[in-house]
Amino acid sequence: EGMFPAFLYACIFLLPVYRRRKLYKLIYNRALRICGSKRKVFLYILLGLHSKLLGINIAHKNKFKWAVIILAYIIFVGWSIQSEMPFILKLLVILIATYRFVVAINS
Repeated sequence: EGMFPAFLYACIFLLPVYRRRKLYKLIYNRALRICGSKRKVFLYILLGLHSKLLGINIAHKNKFKWAVIILAYIIFVGWSIQSEMPFILKLLVILIATYRFVVAINS
């Protein structure tokens, strides 16, 4: 019952990815030349370090932005641990928060 709407939704949102596939291939090939190994490229993509992949220097953040990012991460993870969610859900939420934290620091 829900497969057709999900298929339409995926087609609509994956169309820009399909249209820019040549650009993504060029970015991947450039990153592969810079990094030298497919594992590094995959790890950088997984962690969201796209600017590091392409050799773009990371902009420095002022102390206030660093404090906000770190404080938000600590509060969110603390709230997740204290909440009455199942353990697997807590683990998933903490993993997603950590991923977003790493992306925020490295962007």
